[in-house]
Amino acid sequence: MLARQTSGPSVAAPSSYRRQERGEMLEFVPLSAKCVLELGCGEGVFASTVKKRQGAEVWGLEVDSQAAALASSRLDRVILGDASETIESVPSGRFDCIVANDILEHLVSPDRILRDIRRCFSPEGVLVASIPNIRYFDTLYELLVDRDFRYRGTGILDRTHLRFFTKKSICRLFDETEYDVVRIRGINSGLATWRSEGWRSAVRAAMCVLVFGPDVQYLEFAVVGRPRVLC
Repeated sequence: MLARQTSGPSVAAPSSYRRQERGEMLEFVPLSAKCVLELGCGEGVFASTVKKRQGAEVWGLEVDSQAAALASSRLDRVILGDASETIESVPSGRFDCIVANDILEHLVSPDRILRDIRRCFSPEGVLVASIPNIRYFDTLYELLVDRDFRYRGTGILDRTHLRFFTKKSICRLFDETEYDVVRIRGINSGLATWRSEGWRSAVRAAMCVLVFGPDVQYLEFAVVGRPRVLC
């Protein structure tokens, strides 16, 4: 995936991240987008689905050489390297949509990458991102009830996460980097976990929603932002 830091060495992400389909994010990518760039494209699974769905020209940016090699067989172009070093080689004014699925939380300076990619958008271009929600009920329960904070191999407390976000701080990040949030929606609700984890998990989620608000049920937020036209 994309380099995990904007300077210095990258933090390795689990290999499973590099082949995720992320079908729940497809609806946020405009069907009208004819040229798409995915930051941290991994093996190109999501980007290739976009390419097939709408016949778009799709580029990827990827720091892992093995994943990039696989992505190159699926996408129109893949740029290998750290984002802070390779973003300059991405053409200006070209992309109708730039995708950042589960990327910003891995960066030392997510605000820097959001500013750096502004020049890459076409006049109608949008940024599509998925960002984990630190207020997710499981994390709140661990903090407030178990009084613990334990990093893991995957998930919200993934040990490669360098930044943590709530819905409010996501909107603030976009505002401070001169993007207008045109859509933000919670995805992967914990209220449906009874299907995979049993009814106790769903009951815990429902109780947390009642106490802390509806945003705690969502594992992530999907965000669509539009770069502001700067005077």
